[in-house]
Parts: sequence; C-alpha cells; structure tokens
Amino acid sequence: KFSSVVIRPLTPVTRARNALLRSVAVAPEWRSRGLGRALVARAIADAEARGLDAVYLLTTSAERYFPSFGFRPTTRAAVPRELQTTAEFNGACPDSAVVMCRDCGVTEAPARASIAPS
Repeated sequence: KFSSVVIRPLTPVTRARNALLRSVAVAPEWRSRGLGRALVARAIADAEARGLDAVYLLTTSAERYFPSFGFRPTTRAAVPRELQTTAEFNGACPDSAVVMCRDCGVTEAPARASIAPS
C-alpha cells in the first residue's frame, strides 16, 4: 500500500451537507510524485460530485499545504454541529490542530493533479 485518503461524508441518514477529510498519507518512497495532491483533488471532486456544501479538516502539520486546494482556516465554533460531534473534534485531534474548510464548487479549484513517473 503506497497511499490512502479518507473522506467521511457524515451521517448519511440525516443527509448531512458536509464532509470531513480525515487523513491523507503517502508512503515515504512514493512522496514528491504528486500522489498526495492527486488524492486530495480526488477527495474534493468526490465531495463536489455528491453535492456536499463543504469539506472540513483538522491538521497539526499541513496548514500551509491545504490552501493550495482552496481550504481556508476557520474556527471550531464555525464548524457545523454534525462535525463537532465527531471523534476528531472530541479528542482524536488535539485542540491545537488548525481547522480548515473548503466550500464545494468554488471556482478557483486547483488544476487536476498528475502523478509523476518514478
């Protein structure tokens, strides 16, 4: 396994309008090839295709990376209640984690990423 991305549309039974990008990981030997960028772009495209309003995330190390995808910092208080009740917002991620949001369907979406050959 060389990479993974988890995007969690929340509480489908209640028709939630937001998703939580839980983790993006690329094995060290596969880094610097655009794979992480392609995974995030795909997760955003999937959220948009589902008609979601926004994608949120918490990060302790990549707050300078995600703005290139249209994510912007926000406050925990501004996060929809459906997300505030998740494990990530209730202890799985530290209180010091930066909260970020990306509205779906924004016009300044990044160009489609490609994976560089090895």
